[in-house]
Amino acid sequence: MSTYVPTFENFIFDQLVTNKGSLNYCNEIGVKIVGWAARDASLFEWTDDSLGKIYTSEKDVDGVPQCPTACYKHQDQAKSADTSACEGTPFDMSLWPTQNMDGGAGGDWGQRVNAENLLATLDQDQTVIVAHKIGHGFGLPDFYEETDKPTTDFPVYIMEAGSSMTVTPSDGWMLRRVLENIKSRYSF
Repeated sequence: MSTYVPTFENFIFDQLVTNKGSLNYCNEIGVKIVGWAARDASLFEWTDDSLGKIYTSEKDVDGVPQCPTACYKHQDQAKSADTSACEGTPFDMSLWPTQNMDGGAGGDWGQRVNAENLLATLDQDQTVIVAHKIGHGFGLPDFYEETDKPTTDFPVYIMEAGSSMTVTPSDGWMLRRVLENIKSRYSF
């Protein structure tokens, strides 16, 4: 098994330490939804900011609504970017449902997942693809090939696609391994 740990300076571990144990997400590690990006605010059943500010004016290069980059606390892979121009609440991560997307993507910036799959699994205790993609934000790689796996008899874990429908103790042990490799960043 490879001992490679990506050199990102903004793992979810870093965000949790910076925020003293919570994530500001653009619901059990104190996740706070602080914003919504939409083409039209009337798509929501509320009109105030009680469930997070609704952003309609900022778009990505493809014209898709996004939360303002001025509010992204890790813009350009910064540990803590200047968010003084943010008119809402700065955010750490973004959950980006995308129609007709194969698979997904995850990293220190958030998760991009198939919108149809996300909607179909909202009532489940865990949305498998989102949980898997969050693993990437903690620095865990995909384990698709036998040579990628810690051992051939390693117990099931969510980072091996199709191996488990939930986060398992094995995922926890792998998180601990990543933390051991980056804990020198922190003063605890």
